[in-house]
Amino acid sequence: MRKSILFIILVFLAFVLVSCDKKTTEPNTTPDFELNGTWTGIDPTGGKEPVEFLLNLTNTTSEWVYPTFTANAGIIQYNNDTNTMILLWTNHPAGNEMVGKYMKVIWSDAKSTVVIIQPYTQQATLSVASSTTDTGSYPAITLTKTATNTCATPTFNLAGGTYAYAQNVTISCATSGAAIRYTTNGSDPTVSSTSYSNPINIASTTTLKAKAFKSGWTDSAIAAATYTIGTTQGQMVFVQGGTFTMGDTHCGEDLNELPTHSVTVSSFYMDKYELTQSAYQAVMGVNPSHFTGVTNGPVEQVTWFNAVEYCNKRSKNEGITPCYSYSTYGANPATWPGGWNSDYNNHINLSCNWTANGYRLPTEAEWEFAAHGGNQSHNYTYSGSNTKGDVAWYWDNSGSTTHTVGTKTANELGLYDMSGNVFEWNWDIYGTYSNGAQTNPHGAVSGSGRVFRCGSWGPDAESCTVSSRNASVATNSDYNMGFRVCRNSP
Repeated sequence: MRKSILFIILVFLAFVLVSCDKKTTEPNTTPDFELNGTWTGIDPTGGKEPVEFLLNLTNTTSEWVYPTFTANAGIIQYNNDTNTMILLWTNHPAGNEMVGKYMKVIWSDAKSTVVIIQPYTQQATLSVASSTTDTGSYPAITLTKTATNTCATPTFNLAGGTYAYAQNVTISCATSGAAIRYTTNGSDPTVSSTSYSNPINIASTTTLKAKAFKSGWTDSAIAAATYTIGTTQGQMVFVQGGTFTMGDTHCGEDLNELPTHSVTVSSFYMDKYELTQSAYQAVMGVNPSHFTGVTNGPVEQVTWFNAVEYCNKRSKNEGITPCYSYSTYGANPATWPGGWNSDYNNHINLSCNWTANGYRLPTEAEWEFAAHGGNQSHNYTYSGSNTKGDVAWYWDNSGSTTHTVGTKTANELGLYDMSGNVFEWNWDIYGTYSNGAQTNPHGAVSGSGRVFRCGSWGPDAESCTVSSRNASVATNSDYNMGFRVCRNSP
């Protein structure tokens, strides 16, 4: 009897022990998964080190069920001996710069999970669910990586719009350490687009887009602006070639405007306005002007050398043939010798290719012909009128300053400010007139000064007549000295 009782007790104890050793006898129907913390996605290492976050999984039932993990169609491998779960990536969201190759899930005794993403990815979704059984599956929770910081949208120093000349556009971003990528073909920038480092020269109509990137941060929104650059013919006036009488045809008192003589010039294009400060700065990168507060005012305090350099740089920017060469150094001002523009005697080292299609200063004959109104001339004393104040900013009405270009009446050709506002450099070396007829004269062969025309806002009102001529050394840069450019007619 005692043996029977002992046997029953042993069988009962064995049953209890076996029951206690079982991990799962029936499927759990109400597992409780608790998310502890947020995956912030901040990765200061730029993807070189793992990104970690903590996920606590708490089972409210008496039995623990190992969960399964899926992310972006990943394949799960579970090692029961090391309590390690590895996610092998099979695909990833489009557009990511780099994709993590594995995810490691390490179980602790407290059933907490440390998930390691390596290397850094911009976005991924991790779904956590209980294991399935033959009677059903448990609900899933989803953990989505979201960056807590977003890069500031890049800004352009120049708003989109219509501009007469090529413009230099700089891009900045308020987020320190952010890399700016940009496109000029209308496509959206990606991390592989051109990296911004220097101002962008916009010489033709362009849509500029920029986006900021920083490791561990959400990419910025896209900044976009369209710049419409006026065509050459749209911002320049066509001057039909012709023959005119050059020199003072009115009072004949200034000997340097005599003798009058017949001159024939070929057709050309000339700037409708005096070159503005913004147009000069877009090409040269600086604004040397004294009157910087004048809206759309003419550039001044420029030397003859500055004007020549501007012409070649602008031509180069727009992909047309520069007109000027310095000695044997070619047409690129960047390769001209140091100090080329500091000694006025160096002006004789510059030559002009008169067949090139680039920008250049007008000859003195071209300038006077255009100021007269070309073939439509009414033989006015001033450019467009016999009344100086109608067409010119000069000492009596200027208030001792320059004024916005194009605010006085244009002349017969539609050219503005050919009398007054600022003096305008011409190409020619200054020399005395002769009484013989000439065709396309280019000035004296030698001399120390270069011609300037037009008159200015200053006290020399007589200089506003169409025939008035002056000269100065090529290094002179007074705050009434400017210029406009022209081009050959095709």
